[in-house]
Amino acid sequence: MPDMLSFSAPLAQVNVTVGDDEPVPGLPNQTLNGLRAKGLLPEDGFPIFIEPDGSVDETLLRFLLDVRTEGVSSLKSIQGYAQDIRVLKRYLGEALGKGLLNCSLDDFRQFKRRRTTGDDAVSGATWNRILAACERFYGWAHERGLIGSKPFRYKGERIDQAPVARNTFAERRVAAESRTDDERRVARDLSFSEEWRLGSRQFRRTIAWYIANRPFGVVAGMIQYGHLSHITFEGYAGTSHSGFRAEVERQQALARLGDIIELYEDHKRGVRPAGGRAPTVLAEFEFVDRALAQEGAEVVSEQRLRKMLANLAAHLYPGIYSHCFFNAETALCLERSERKDQPILANCDELVCANACRWKAHAPAISDAISEIRELKAKRGMSPTQRTILGSVLN
Repeated sequence: MPDMLSFSAPLAQVNVTVGDDEPVPGLPNQTLNGLRAKGLLPEDGFPIFIEPDGSVDETLLRFLLDVRTEGVSSLKSIQGYAQDIRVLKRYLGEALGKGLLNCSLDDFRQFKRRRTTGDDAVSGATWNRILAACERFYGWAHERGLIGSKPFRYKGERIDQAPVARNTFAERRVAAESRTDDERRVARDLSFSEEWRLGSRQFRRTIAWYIANRPFGVVAGMIQYGHLSHITFEGYAGTSHSGFRAEVERQQALARLGDIIELYEDHKRGVRPAGGRAPTVLAEFEFVDRALAQEGAEVVSEQRLRKMLANLAAHLYPGIYSHCFFNAETALCLERSERKDQPILANCDELVCANACRWKAHAPAISDAISEIRELKAKRGMSPTQRTILGSVLN
């Protein structure tokens, strides 16, 4: 059967960091510009589904980008999701003449029989992996309002696997025999080490964990440990599976989601942003509007909005005079920096940078800055050069 996708490989490993005058093999520059305008241009190696007419399946691209922002950081894992969903997409299109969003329970069970029976049947573990990827996609589509309900449930379609014995005597013996001399020496030294002297300071973070999990413990712990912020103490206390950095990053991600929801509410009230990134942000908000309109929902929960706006929030860096929707390729603040993973807000040129986006909430800070510049310009003792610089900033 012919492939549904226009590339020889169903998933195009597109290099998206080339210059404007260097075409991408198989993907027209016009298509690239369209993705860039919508904020959907991912990094190198990110899977992109190409339809037979050469267009990009933006629904699947948005899904994979959202999966990336929800904690799946490995590019290989994202490619695995795409490969598994591609199998279902190809079957529905070639065998049933349907799209992914039109799949029914009967369609999916036909697909299951096709994949799990016959000479080319996949293993139970492989099927469960495909099932998990497809279930996550349809859960995302339902949250976005693209479908009324999920066509199947994971528990009803999974294949139970027989338990596999792990860490048997034979496996332990092979591991022991494969140790190097240095590894054996370290294991022997650890087994017969000197008596360890315990001190109360070694339980400092353990105590912090218990304090943080008591009523009003976060405030009490912040005071006891001398931390400047309750977020710092929560990160220090952590959990048994996480540490300081992960906790702080989680708090920052939640804060960004809260900020993006506020911006979306402003958008619904008719407030329009300005700046280089404004068209991209408005396009994303309008996509959410259309999805909600198709569903006919009058009241939308904050949790639902968090899901729909998660991809946009991942690139948001709030600022005093403008917000930065970060894109390393167009970030002026990184021109003289070796770091390319996040913006340097102190070097931001809000009026010129393509990543800047100004809202009504920034007006008071901008007004105060203008007043301060005018006061400085009016002071006596200013040199002509200083006055010229202040005048250019004011203009």
